Amino acid sequence: MKLLDTTELLSDIKLSDVAGSSENYGRNLLYYLYFMDDMERFYKEKNIPEEILIDTAKDIVRWSETHYEVHSKLGLSETVWLSNHLNGKIFKLGRLQFDFGEFKNGYNEYNIAKGEKRIGVHIPSDGPLKEELCIVSFNYAREFFAKYFPEYEYKYFTCYSWLNDDTLDKYSSETSNITKFRRLFTVIDGFESDDIIKYTFRWDKTRENTKEFEPTSRFAKAIKEAVLGGEKFYVRLGIIEK
Repeated sequence: MKLLDTTELLSDIKLSDVAGSSENYGRNLLYYLYFMDDMERFYKEKNIPEEILIDTAKDIVRWSETHYEVHSKLGLSETVWLSNHLNGKIFKLGRLQFDFGEFKNGYNEYNIAKGEKRIGVHIPSDGPLKEELCIVSFNYAREFFAKYFPEYEYKYFTCYSWLNDDTLDKYSSETSNITKFRRLFTVIDGFESDDIIKYTFRWDKTRENTKEFEPTSRFAKAIKEAVLGGEKFYVRLGIIEK
């Protein structure tokens, strides 16, 4: 009896068919591992080093671990986010990740037009967020995009993150990695958000169930007490000139 070839089984499946799917998280993980062949081909066509491919693809492992932590089952739920990795729209360059994007709003005081291209900055859960490592990443990114995407013109790096919220000055010291990271940026916009809860505690935690979480660090304990006390937190947009 002829065994069914996996590539034959998946040949009609496209990334766009799976991104955002919540029907079968285990199947999502298998699909995304399969789609890595296309990711590898893209990197080879652009002559992007294999080490960047591997570092970028490791985010699939991180998010499958997060899924397991929450659901106690192997799978992948952050498929929309991870489709950017497979499509060659985001790259891990040292400590930080960088992607292509546009400004959602215009900021006249910084000569930024709505829709203007920018390079977005993201912070994977990959060890301490040391200032010196971040600076190395920014320098790496400047060289990377100039070499492999010279046609892409941008003036700013941008970072929408809870880490850029100056409310955290109450809960982190002047010498903390969080404070040093935020001060790399000029903060120009933001909105109220509870992102800090899921990133500090666990992905399924909310303001309503934070009380159930047992903090394992001084910072997490301080944030838990703040949340239970009604403190509001924000996601802020920070920029750095190219």
